[in-house]
Amino acid sequence: MGLSRTHAIEHENYIAKKIDLADLKFLPDQLRTIQAKLPEVDALICNAGVWHYGNFEELSFDEMRHIIELNFLSQIYLVKTFLPQMKAQKSGDILFIGSESARSAPAKQSVYAASKSALATFAKSLRSECADIRVTTISPGAVKTDMFDAAPFSLSDNAMHSILPEDIAELILYLLEGRLGTVLDEIHLSPQKHHVEKKHADHLSGNARGN
Repeated sequence: MGLSRTHAIEHENYIAKKIDLADLKFLPDQLRTIQAKLPEVDALICNAGVWHYGNFEELSFDEMRHIIELNFLSQIYLVKTFLPQMKAQKSGDILFIGSESARSAPAKQSVYAASKSALATFAKSLRSECADIRVTTISPGAVKTDMFDAAPFSLSDNAMHSILPEDIAELILYLLEGRLGTVLDEIHLSPQKHHVEKKHADHLSGNARGN
């Protein structure tokens, strides 16, 4: 089952639930309704996120709140909802999609990096509370998605210069199929070569958003 405002996946085993994870006022009740209909939860993949590129003072208060609420608070709301069920099962996987920005703290990504750092710290603490549940944080570098559409730079088409979404999907599958009794706590995934290309001014469209 996937929770999102939009869905691009079509598969016989995939159930789409349209939900705005950034709307924290209604999110707890919506999540409890979904949880009540699931007899068992084998894995929880926390992948929602929004990205901003620009100087800190350019962010509005509403934008700062939105980044923190979606990247961090909505994700721990998900865990809060489904963790008791997984603890009762004494099994399951919780995977967080973080970012290398949480470690490198690059310029012009201050609030985004802070939100991902908070998520990684939460995951680390959660592991010590969940002896029967595997908790993993995957922190990728530059992933070739539309999140860079409004950035002043882009990733080249050279496969050596970026991570593909499929790479992360394959890694998640590997983790889920791994032998019980072992857990990879943190994974840092990087392109083999770091390279970005500067865009012309007419290709920019404002603040970047994405997962």
